[in-house]
Amino acid sequence: MENVCDHGATGTGETATDAIQAAVDACGADGGGVVRIPPGEYRTGTIMLRSGVRLHLAGGATVRGSSDPDDYVADGVPHPVLVGAVDAENVAITGRGTLDCNGLAFVDEDAVIDPRPGHAGPAPRDRSPDGPLFPDPDRPDCALLFYRCSNVEIRDVCIRDSPHWTVHLLCCDGVHVRGVDVHNDLRIPNSDGINPDMSRNVRISDCTVTAGDDAICVKTTGDYPEARPCEQVTVTNCTLQSRSCGIKLGSESEHDIRNCQFSNCVVYGSNRGLGIQNRDAGVIEGVYFSDISVETRHHTGNWWGVAEPISITSLPRTADTDLGTVQDVRFSNVDIVGEGSIIVHADPAEPIRNLRFDGLTHRVTAGDHSSGRNEIDLRPGAVVGEIHERDLPAIYLRGVERAELENVTIEWDETLPYHTHAIESEGFTDLLIDGFRGRQAGSGAAVALSNGERAIVRQCIADPGTDLFLASDGVNGITVADNVTDAAATAVEID
Repeated sequence: MENVCDHGATGTGETATDAIQAAVDACGADGGGVVRIPPGEYRTGTIMLRSGVRLHLAGGATVRGSSDPDDYVADGVPHPVLVGAVDAENVAITGRGTLDCNGLAFVDEDAVIDPRPGHAGPAPRDRSPDGPLFPDPDRPDCALLFYRCSNVEIRDVCIRDSPHWTVHLLCCDGVHVRGVDVHNDLRIPNSDGINPDMSRNVRISDCTVTAGDDAICVKTTGDYPEARPCEQVTVTNCTLQSRSCGIKLGSESEHDIRNCQFSNCVVYGSNRGLGIQNRDAGVIEGVYFSDISVETRHHTGNWWGVAEPISITSLPRTADTDLGTVQDVRFSNVDIVGEGSIIVHADPAEPIRNLRFDGLTHRVTAGDHSSGRNEIDLRPGAVVGEIHERDLPAIYLRGVERAELENVTIEWDETLPYHTHAIESEGFTDLLIDGFRGRQAGSGAAVALSNGERAIVRQCIADPGTDLFLASDGVNGITVADNVTDAAATAVEID
């Protein structure tokens, strides 16, 4: 075991970069072991871990990142980091101590990113109390970055106030993140929580993540020489809050993302709940969300999203993009209280395939910033436009092939003038709605289908207050059977 104080660290808030690195290097040279950081405060720049080394932050220890951008380097890793490792095996960060990334030192707390369309400069903070704060262009890119590492463990530590991405797992094999508390300032943009990127066999469990960007984001970026999928990712028993998306796949999807499961999680107070953004050439497939509670709300500021509890979009990033597909995605036992709509959006010529909602309840609410938010946000991407104004149903499906909605319940806690149907689907092929219960927001149809091929609507219940249960326009081949529509003023209109 190496103690950083034996290498010159004092634990009194003085700069300890050299002492911590010396302890890590000595431990690595001896074949590995534990580098202990005892209680106290240690200021540091970049620390690079070595194979076989476990950096252990004792309870009461705080490692605080320097406020000077020059203290952060990219030593064999793609970006300047606080703690990094490259081509290392059997590396770990553990303990009950705190890694304070000093993120507020790299933003202007008196300015936000201008929320007006077409503006990217700073604006007075009172224009957007929820941020995002205006960042320093020289802020460090990452708090923790593991690059081409295997057998990585991050356990029990508290990581707070990251100026950018917090944990980047890049091209790694065999990662376990357990019992970690990530607590970033929600106003700091791009402060993602945990990002598995082109990594395999990643387990994230029992974590609490608060982040100004996606809390957990699975992706495959294209800026590296490696070209490999991100696969076998499991996330369970986590509590997540985000100014962007609680759990997201994409938008970077240069390579395949597959076999990912998310279960027993709570997403709350977030701009989006669960998301898939396909914008590149990779295939996103084999994704399963189960037993998840989602609560979303609208925020001020230029954040992506409009309180969608679920958002799945598949659109080309640029006109030259050879777009991959999204397929084999399932949501089971998802309980939602949200100020936005569930959005599934793709070009019908390049549809999202094999989508299933099973046991989903969506209670639509309205909040302090919901007025005028009748928008579908398709960022990033300039091919189809980014933000579209339209009236919104509770669930909107466009460009889906083989979609199944079983045992879906829609409740309207509060309605706004732009709220419409419970379920709307257009440009679809092979749609099944089985066991739906609910009604529309105001007048009109509870279920509205248009311009599709083959639909089955069966064993549904129209709630009291239903104006028209089902409206079908331009659907070739529709079967309606065994629905309870006594509470509807009109049962079915097929055109």
